[in-house]
Amino acid sequence: MTGSMMMLTYMAPYLAAVSEASVDQRAIVFSLSGFADIICIWAGGKATDRWGPNRALVIGIGIFTGMMAILGLFWFVRLVPFSALVVVGTSCGGMAF
Repeated sequence: MTGSMMMLTYMAPYLAAVSEASVDQRAIVFSLSGFADIICIWAGGKATDRWGPNRALVIGIGIFTGMMAILGLFWFVRLVPFSALVVVGTSCGGMAF
């Protein structure tokens, strides 16, 4: 959890550098990430009940790792469309929980 919270420290400058996102656009990404956190906490509980804790954890960590890899690739692509960052950032934030 500390690692996912630490990521938020660097997310605003990252968004500004990768997509030249405005302050308002960065706020949208953080807000959507927060909503995704709530939904994914609920979904994680449902997945654990359905598939068991080990399988749910492996799937969640796998998706989170994939999203982080995409964010890493975005650094080299620059300028990334803001809509792509919204989708990946929201998914990454949600899967952290």
